[in-house]
Amino acid sequence: MANEFMMEWALKWAEGTILGYARKRIELNRAKGMLRKAMETIGKDKLSAIFKNIEENPVYLPTMSKEEKVERLKPLKGELNIE
Repeated sequence: MANEFMMEWALKWAEGTILGYARKRIELNRAKGMLRKAMETIGKDKLSAIFKNIEENPVYLPTMSKEEKVERLKPLKGELNIE
């Protein structure tokens, strides 16, 4: 149960961090550190899936086009070695 809670918490934390970075509310180095910590729990594959979902789903950041989201998140993805 504790592991399930930690996994769920880390997934939401990662999603919030990525959205905060995309909205320019969290700087690159802080977001990178937060996501590296989250990656210890959720793994690189799930983090990559969160990035992809945010970039492609219009529910997230509805005022930005897919291309804008991809460009805005590119530096963060590059720092984390995520395609």
